[in-house]
Amino acid sequence: MKQEFEMKRQEMDDILQINKDQMPVMLIGGITTGMDLAEKINRYWKGLGEKYGFDYKTVGPSAKGELFFLAVPKKFPPPKTKEEKEMDKYDSLFKIIDALETANFENQAGFLKNFIPFMALKRMATK
Repeated sequence: MKQEFEMKRQEMDDILQINKDQMPVMLIGGITTGMDLAEKINRYWKGLGEKYGFDYKTVGPSAKGELFFLAVPKKFPPPKTKEEKEMDKYDSLFKIIDALETANFENQAGFLKNFIPFMALKRMATK
């Protein structure tokens, strides 16, 4: 569902200027130079989309005036919990093995670092 956004006056002026300053696309020696108007405008809208949080490909006019427009807002993932942030630190098998080994866990079979399945896992992490 589209939502209304508002841009700054300077941003609208930039869009108008892009339309005025269009350089021609030329073919020189088999190589295309310049950028066509659609590419320039799309690149600018993409930047606005990143700034304001909308999908730039969904922009449409609003009845409120030239600084307002409608677009589909981007979906942002929910913020990570403290536990998820902590888990992100262990982004490789090697880091997990190192953390477990440093903790010096002990169970019925003895210390974790001497447990055969753990040793096999450690070997996998170092390959």
